[in-house]
Amino acid sequence: MTEPDPEFKNHGEKLKVLMLVTEDWYFQSHRADLANTLMGTGFDIFVGANINNLEAVTHNRSVRITHIPFRRGAGSMLHDIRTSLSVVNLIRRSKPDIVHSVAIKPIIISLVSIFLFPRIKFVNAFSGMGYIFTSDSARSGAYFRLVRFLLRLIAKRRNCWALVQNTDDAEFLTSNKFSFPDRSRLIAGSGIKLRPEAANNVGDNARRPLNIVLPARMLRDKGVEEFVEAAKHLASNNSCVFVLVGGVDPENPASLTESELKEFAARPNVQWWGKQKDMDAVYRQADIVCLPSYREGMPRTILESF
Repeated sequence: MTEPDPEFKNHGEKLKVLMLVTEDWYFQSHRADLANTLMGTGFDIFVGANINNLEAVTHNRSVRITHIPFRRGAGSMLHDIRTSLSVVNLIRRSKPDIVHSVAIKPIIISLVSIFLFPRIKFVNAFSGMGYIFTSDSARSGAYFRLVRFLLRLIAKRRNCWALVQNTDDAEFLTSNKFSFPDRSRLIAGSGIKLRPEAANNVGDNARRPLNIVLPARMLRDKGVEEFVEAAKHLASNNSCVFVLVGGVDPENPASLTESELKEFAARPNVQWWGKQKDMDAVYRQADIVCLPSYREGMPRTILESF
């Protein structure tokens, strides 16, 4: 682990980190390894998230998780204010040195806390720019203008830092004044566990049609419709099967519905396998892994498929 910036050192005491993520499953898939690593080096870890499956995120009892009723998407202004006050109360109880907010909604919800707790460092991770910045309809609405104003307000605070996963996002944040270079860092992805034994056997099944797999939540901005359109152009020669792997996400305004996905799967060379727990098994059946997403940070699915 690299030496932390001097501004983040807490001399003589154990550092406390509060992680704010919208969903418990996202913490488990994208931040649990970081939490375990930090605990292994002496940090105390607290988590604020929507709790849907408490058992799944509390198998490590050292992580103290609190339910925070985040709602993704535009939602209700009153609900967001209440959620912001829940975050304030959690910070008062846990007394963290660092608040690590992941994705735009937790970053925005942290706004009140950023002003109330100027001694706490807020490390805001932009893991991608999401629906609000990739949808033409969203960018034309009042909610987009509000988000843009709030992100610029947050960026001006000296106790706020920004993390991005690629240079495009770094340039986008800087050009829009959502971050400043002296308080921004690029970390290329959330990281994965390397499992050499799970390597894909590409080419072993050359006699059958190729499996082209799209592993993602079934969102329009993941390029699902374009993926299915590509299948349409190759339907006549029976050379490929286009496989959608992932579940619907009702909380995300870009989510496809189950009926839409079933309609796609009714086509002769398209299959929808739904959400899969054993992704190693999925990748072993894949000849090509494809993620035609409109915008990503550093997608774990592509890293894991190698």
